Amino acid sequence: MTETFGKSDISLVIPTYNRDSHLEEFLNSIKPYTTEVEVLVIDDGSTDNTREVVSNSFAEYIQGGGNGQMEAKRIGVDKSSGKVVGFLEDDMRVDDDFINPIVTSLNNGEYIIQSKVIETSKNKSSISDGSEPNIAIKYFWNYDFINNLEQVSKSRYIPFVRESGLFVLKDILENIPLYDNNLLGDGWGESLSFSFRARDEGHRIYFHPQSVIYHLSATDGGSSGRFSKQKGDINGSGCTKFEYYRHRNSMYIHTRFFFHLALPTLIYRILYSIGKSIYYRDIRCVVYPCTGIVAGILKGTAVKALRN
Repeated sequence: MTETFGKSDISLVIPTYNRDSHLEEFLNSIKPYTTEVEVLVIDDGSTDNTREVVSNSFAEYIQGGGNGQMEAKRIGVDKSSGKVVGFLEDDMRVDDDFINPIVTSLNNGEYIIQSKVIETSKNKSSISDGSEPNIAIKYFWNYDFINNLEQVSKSRYIPFVRESGLFVLKDILENIPLYDNNLLGDGWGESLSFSFRARDEGHRIYFHPQSVIYHLSATDGGSSGRFSKQKGDINGSGCTKFEYYRHRNSMYIHTRFFFHLALPTLIYRILYSIGKSIYYRDIRCVVYPCTGIVAGILKGTAVKALRN
């Protein structure tokens, strides 16, 4: 007998860090669903009024460990009681009917579902179009591939998810965690890692454009602020420890999952780093990326060898 799902089977996990005003507006936007879904807010060590905002709402407050968004999501999954976990962000707003298409998809046997996330600052939705060979090339040049699907009205299977607006059967997450312990920093690259690992296990990723979520891309606060591009930037070069995490995680993903693009990616990133170092006269523009590249290749190779 096929399992059936309802709204009450869904747990929403929202990591947050020092965004009390954004979080309050987000919680107001999902208020119509408060009697039907479980809402868990994982506070990643905020120093503002986050606890008070959550305590005065319908959501459950959970104290995180202050180790970044990836760890906060893991805590949320562990604490959730629903059969399905949805990952949202504290600077999002939801469409009036964003849950119903998810429930319909679940009852049709789709267990990894990506909502349509509209980036309001860019007027684009960050999700791939299903053309997998081109996607791989675009990820090689730009890890933050954004393709405009705002005019798309039909559901489809897609090769990759994004970190939020994602709904996954909890049984799948127990075997294939969203977070990848091999990633560093704030887990930059976790959506790619999860997508590859899920597909390797035979799962399909279903995109439902009728489940609409708006992402405001707030610049203040945010769990990822612990690994900010700006932290330690003294000359405007952007060459901070963040570059180590970014290049390390990127090369880990390439080496482990699409090795055929690892070499051109390596060459591109090294030449780019050298050029940036010369332009800004900042040796860190080479040191951080290159040490990250080496660490990422070693890690990706080691994990790939263990899997084979």
